[in-house]
Amino acid sequence: MIVEGESRRAVANTADFGGALEASGAVYVGTLPDEIGLSNTAFEWEGRRWSMVLWPLPDDPPVRRALLLHEAWHRVQPQLGFDAPLVENGHLARESGRVWLRLEWRALRRALDSEDAARREAVADALLFRARRHALHPGAREDETALELNEGLAQYTGDRLGHGREVAVAAAAALDRAEQADAFARSFAYATGPAWGILLDDLAPGWRRQIGPGVGFGDLAAAALEAVWPPTEVEGAADARAAEYGLAEVAAEESARADAHRRERERLLDTLVRRPALVLPLRQMQMQFDPNAVTPLPPHGSVYRRITIQDSWGEVEVSAGALLAADFTSLALPGTARLDGRNLTAEGWTLRLAEGWGVEREEEGGWRLAPPPSP
Repeated sequence: MIVEGESRRAVANTADFGGALEASGAVYVGTLPDEIGLSNTAFEWEGRRWSMVLWPLPDDPPVRRALLLHEAWHRVQPQLGFDAPLVENGHLARESGRVWLRLEWRALRRALDSEDAARREAVADALLFRARRHALHPGAREDETALELNEGLAQYTGDRLGHGREVAVAAAAALDRAEQADAFARSFAYATGPAWGILLDDLAPGWRRQIGPGVGFGDLAAAALEAVWPPTEVEGAADARAAEYGLAEVAAEESARADAHRRERERLLDTLVRRPALVLPLRQMQMQFDPNAVTPLPPHGSVYRRITIQDSWGEVEVSAGALLAADFTSLALPGTARLDGRNLTAEGWTLRLAEGWGVEREEEGGWRLAPPPSP
C-alpha cells in the first residue's frame, strides 16, 4: 500500500476484507483513517497485514526496489518466526560502544572490497571488534542481535533483491554513511545487516536457514571462520588489530563527542526527567520515528528527536525531542506549553487531543492529562 502522508490517500495492489478500498482499474484506492500511523512499516488493517510505503517513492530504481522489498519482508516477518522486540542498545550511545562499532564497520567495509584470504582476514577483524564491544557491555550481544534480526534482515533482503549485482557497492556506501550518523542505537542494523548478509552469502551459503532467535550474523560468521577468542585474549588482540583501522582517530573523535554528549545529557535530564512539561501514558500506542535520531538516556529511556505517537488520548507530533521511557509506558515532553482549543503546543511538539480528553495545569507550571469522565 502506497500512502500520501498529507491527504492519507492510499493505493493498494489488492483489496481489503472490510470493503474500505474501492477498485480503480488494476489497483484499489481509499483513505486511511486517522488512527492508523503513517510510516514505512507493516500494519494490520481491515483483515489484512499490509506493507505501507509513503509517497513519494525514491527516484532511484534500485533504492526504490530495496525500500519496497524491505517493507515486504516486515509484512511476512511474523510468519517467518522473527519477533520484533523493542530494544534500547543504549551502549551504542557510549564512547566505547561507538568506537568499537565504527571499527567493526571499517573492517566490514574492507571485507566487502576484498576477496579470498584478505576478505576472511577482514571479517575476522570485524568479529574481533564486535567481541571487544560485547565484552565491554554485558547484554550488548543479545540486544544487538534482536535489532539485526529485525531491521538488519529486512535491509539485507531489500538490498540483496533490489540492487542486484551492485549490492556490495550499496552495502559499502551504507557503511560509509553510517559512520557519519549522530546516533547509532536504533539505526546501526541498517548498515550491519546488508554487509554481514552479503559476506555470509560468500562464506557460509545456506546461512539463511540457520539464522533465527538467539543466532545472529556474528554467530554464523564466527562459525564459518572458526574465529573464537578466549575472553582473556579479546582485549589485547582487538587493540593490536584496531590500529590498522584508525583506532587513534576514531577514539579522539568519540572522546570529543562524549564531552559534548555529557553536556547535552545534563540538559535533557533537566528538561525531560526533572521538569517535563507533560508526561503522556502509553497503553495502545502506534509510533513512527526516525531511527537515525534516537539518543539513549539510560536508565530513563531514549530521546527520540523526531517521533509521532497515536494513543487513546490522541496524537502527539514531536520534531525536537521527547523521552520515551525504557519500558515504553510513557512519553515525556519538554518546554513551556500553551493550550489552543484541543491542541497543546510547545516549541518542538504538538499534542492533538482526542474527543473527551483534556489537560489541566499543575502548580509547578506543567500540565497533566485529563481522561474522559467515567460513564
